[in-house]
Amino acid sequence: MKKWTMKAAIIALIIMVLLTAILTYFNSRLLSSGDDYLPDRAIVDNLRSMKIKVKNGISFFGDAKMERREGNIILHLSGTPYEMGYQHGKLLKKDIHEGVVPVFSNPVSHSPDYRDMPGLVQKLVMKYLEWKVYAPIERNMPEEYLEELRGLADGSGIEYRMIFISNFLSDLTMAMLPEVIGKKAKNFGVYSECSDFAASGKATKDGKLIVGRNTDYSGQGRWMAHQTLIFYKPKKQYAYVNVTTAGMLKCNSAMNEKGITMGGHFMGFAGATPEGVSFTIFENEIMRKAGSIDEALKILRSGRIGGSFGLVIADGRTGDAIVVEAAGDRLGVRKMKRGSICLTNFATTPELRGVDLLAKYNIMMRDLVGRYKQLERLIEKNYGKITPHLGAEFMGDHDDIVAGQERPVGYVVGNTINVTSVVFQPGDGLFWVATGLEPACMSRYLGFDFKSEMNGKKSQVTPHILNGYRWKQKSYEEALGSYMAAYKAYLENYRDTGAYMALLNRAREKAPRESVFIRILSQILIHRGEYDKAISLLSQSIEFPQANNERAIAYLHLGQACDLIGRRDDAMNAYNNILILRENHGNDFEKGINDMVFGMARKYYRQPFTRKNMQDIPVGFNLSSGLE
Repeated sequence: MKKWTMKAAIIALIIMVLLTAILTYFNSRLLSSGDDYLPDRAIVDNLRSMKIKVKNGISFFGDAKMERREGNIILHLSGTPYEMGYQHGKLLKKDIHEGVVPVFSNPVSHSPDYRDMPGLVQKLVMKYLEWKVYAPIERNMPEEYLEELRGLADGSGIEYRMIFISNFLSDLTMAMLPEVIGKKAKNFGVYSECSDFAASGKATKDGKLIVGRNTDYSGQGRWMAHQTLIFYKPKKQYAYVNVTTAGMLKCNSAMNEKGITMGGHFMGFAGATPEGVSFTIFENEIMRKAGSIDEALKILRSGRIGGSFGLVIADGRTGDAIVVEAAGDRLGVRKMKRGSICLTNFATTPELRGVDLLAKYNIMMRDLVGRYKQLERLIEKNYGKITPHLGAEFMGDHDDIVAGQERPVGYVVGNTINVTSVVFQPGDGLFWVATGLEPACMSRYLGFDFKSEMNGKKSQVTPHILNGYRWKQKSYEEALGSYMAAYKAYLENYRDTGAYMALLNRAREKAPRESVFIRILSQILIHRGEYDKAISLLSQSIEFPQANNERAIAYLHLGQACDLIGRRDDAMNAYNNILILRENHGNDFEKGINDMVFGMARKYYRQPFTRKNMQDIPVGFNLSSGLE
């Protein structure tokens, strides 16, 4: 007996040692504490001892300063990376705590797929993502940016881990998209849909380079409330301005002192890996170190690419601009034609077309291609007349090229998730920033002079304001406002369906034939068990102006609702209409039906949809789901 007791004890000890070794190794592959990125103790102590001083409405912290001006935060940073991060965190502490960082730092708890799961499950998923995505990003990051992030954490009083995770939300989507698409998930969201154009020479009125830039991203209700223009003056590097929000290093809309502008785009390419340099870092590197397009390309080719992305890089001095698309060891470059170039979120270079997953599965391509073609159409229509005024109009454009008419929401350049919109005239160091509420591009654009701001003077720009897009149907502007209020109410409390349904119905009153409003309402109604109401709405919406794939989604939800109340013949008829649309139009980006909608139509034509299949109906306001 003692012999077996001894053996059991030895076995238990071995298991404990192995588990300890496994846990130790696993923890070593998670995000660090950030302690290794602290500067000398004397520097930290000096920063902690400094106080913010306020004079004439401007807050000073050492060499850094911050003021609030006409709806924007103007932030000037200088010094070492840690010092700039600390200045950022200290001067914008309240804004960072109230802005996007608390949301972005925990993407699991804000995901429709996980938010209702037990806290322990959410923590385990978050640890998995930390191991799979965030820690590899950290391991491949130049130390100066890790120091800046640690400074940002210390200055704001927010844990380094939270600051890190919140700054790399796009990278998470880039890394996980191939896996999610492989599982044919219906509720995944790609909330990084950006639009850029650049035009110069014969394309513009005076020959000067004009760049229009929309950053479409998460953070509605929080991003623009804390919109920040960060004027960086790093040591021994180029000064630049980054139009972002409090707590973010993301450099998607930026211009440096040499007239180089940057516009970053999410892409869904196979081969994307977090084991490389993040595109957020590449963006900042280009701003800090590139005085020409060639120098920018040299930076991109200097290290392994992390994630999958596109960039529009323009040079105000030469009037030139290029598109760069990259993932893993692939990099493609496209040049201007007839003095213009555009980019949204699908591959346009031969090097990346073959690995574009969104194009392969025809997911969201009506939106991605629709915005791209509309920008091309606007440039061609206004060729030789493009000015900053027209650039602002382009970025808020609401003509849906797929549906063939103006829409309050839809496949339009002026996307509902637009959080930053900027028009640059980099040859003169001028730029105009959309200021107000999301979507940013529907607000007025305020003018800034880079050199004046860097020299401590307020901008004197003519024109000071660009008014942006002009609606053909004024009621659509009110419809969009009600829709955005509903969307923000959903983000704040998704369980209060009554609150955001009331706002959606108000949007319907102003645009009664907008199918998007019907589609979202019907999804909510089905999840609430109000099938007859959903059937009535969906039946009305079938003939509304919309893309065929939108119509197919309406048929799909109609069939699902009919199945749930036992109207099997009506359900099969609805599914069959999708099969007919697919037969007639195939998988074409504009007129066709995407694979996920088609696959579900076939599945539920053969077997009834039941409550067990409710995960196939997107939840809430996810217009970037696999069905789209």
